[in-house]
Amino acid sequence: MGDATDDDILAATGVERAKGLFAALNNDAANLFVTLSARRLNNSLNIVARAEEESSEIKLKQVGANFVVAPSRAGGHRMAQAMLHPTATDFVDLATKRTNLELELMEIAIPADAELGGITFAEIYGKDTHGLIIVAVKKAAGEMKFKPPASYEIEKGDILIVLGTGHAITHL
Repeated sequence: MGDATDDDILAATGVERAKGLFAALNNDAANLFVTLSARRLNNSLNIVARAEEESSEIKLKQVGANFVVAPSRAGGHRMAQAMLHPTATDFVDLATKRTNLELELMEIAIPADAELGGITFAEIYGKDTHGLIIVAVKKAAGEMKFKPPASYEIEKGDILIVLGTGHAITHL
């Protein structure tokens, strides 16, 4: 289509109606400019941006990136995890990549009009979790609660981070 740093080209792609955008060009300045322009065109856009320099990560967040990925840092961290915790690293690979296990790591947003508000995990499943693991809950204010107990009451605005088969997740 053209140069994504050109506002007219960016607008022509339909960014105003898009749900998400990857700013993954070959330099931080271009990704910064695309992020800034895209945010201006669509305030609710989910923007994932790539950064090579640490200083660019902060700037990308400041101009509107929801999430910033630093490939060299992420790669180094991944290598260290594989060296220090190889079995845990294997598990994460199995759980998050398409494999025969059919496991998915997903997030489920509880909307304001959801019937689940005030219900505990125990009430939803009783004793049968269908193999679903509630890994964490992100509260509307941004606080993350890891491994919430079965007695945790789901609140409207919560985002559940779950691990399980697609079948188990749809039962939620």
